[in-house]
Amino acid sequence: MRGGAIDQFWEWFLASRRRLETTLVSGSARDLSEIVGPQIRLLSEDIGWEVGPSEGGGYGLTFTLNGNLENLAPIGEILRAAPRETGWRFSAGRPRRDVSGGFVFHNKRGQRLDVDVSEWRYTLTAFDGGAFFDVHIATGLPLQADERGIQQILSTAVQMMLGEAEMLRVIDRVEYIVDPDAEWDSRASPFSSLADHIDSLRASRGERE
Repeated sequence: MRGGAIDQFWEWFLASRRRLETTLVSGSARDLSEIVGPQIRLLSEDIGWEVGPSEGGGYGLTFTLNGNLENLAPIGEILRAAPRETGWRFSAGRPRRDVSGGFVFHNKRGQRLDVDVSEWRYTLTAFDGGAFFDVHIATGLPLQADERGIQQILSTAVQMMLGEAEMLRVIDRVEYIVDPDAEWDSRASPFSSLADHIDSLRASRGERE
């Protein structure tokens, strides 16, 4: 990635920061896309972005990986040149988020659903001694979406629990269990424990190595 393009991006950001904040307050996603999208594409066609309120106050700009861990390297270059003391938080990859209160799912195909994960349960299948996992999820009440939408909802929820980079590192498949039997249910855990569970398994694997 060209250093000149990175410098130009941050110059643009500093000049446009107040406009971005005003647009965030107004809640216009379309305006944000028209303002930020072209500038990100000048940096790279391979990375994505999200802007919004930041945990702890202020605002955040996240450079998303778009399903490719190799994008961490160019995003790292961008972040190393980021300005300081702007009231903004800049990060690589979507962070972990608390989904215990549910979340709103929507996609480019116009599907929108308020998702309640309080009744979700999961099991894990580990591979290569816990290097990566399949996640199997039963949702209790059926999800009101088509097959593709259901897969996107489950993957979105797992990504929110683990963060984008960690999901890419350690999750192979996310599978929907439509009608779990008693044996599966006896092994299943509440979805809210997924991140802690994987963290503990990964930590144990690190100790063994």
